[in-house]
Amino acid sequence: MNAETIAKRHWKWATNALKAANRDAAGNDPQNAVSRAYYAMMHAANAALAMKGLQAKTHKGTQTLFNEHLVRAGEVDKQRGRDLVRGQRRRTSADYDVSRDVSESSWGLCRLAPARRSPQPTFRWEGWTGSSTENPRVGASRGFGHR
Repeated sequence: MNAETIAKRHWKWATNALKAANRDAAGNDPQNAVSRAYYAMMHAANAALAMKGLQAKTHKGTQTLFNEHLVRAGEVDKQRGRDLVRGQRRRTSADYDVSRDVSESSWGLCRLAPARRSPQPTFRWEGWTGSSTENPRVGASRGFGHR
């Protein structure tokens, strides 16, 4: 499979996970909203990496490659790299830590809302922006722009 096909598949998975996170958040299911929102961001990061010909095998690998090749290169804001790491910690806690209640106040990374009025569906996840109908790109104009 070529890099563009891989990127498009990750992008589709990211947008599907984001839709599920929005449904879960609206349905008052923060535990699943946290998990789905993290996977939306992780797949979006993998889409950006694939567009550069890079592919990670693990969550940690995605974080490392994302920071090395996108954040340090100045293509993505540093906060997005930190969000990716924090998102995984929150997802792991939401999925496995039965001693903690996942309340709306504890899922700060999952503030999912329309980024702007547009004929295409768009989203924002604490600074991660993109459209579910566009191809993944890195940069200020599409997909992974700065706030």
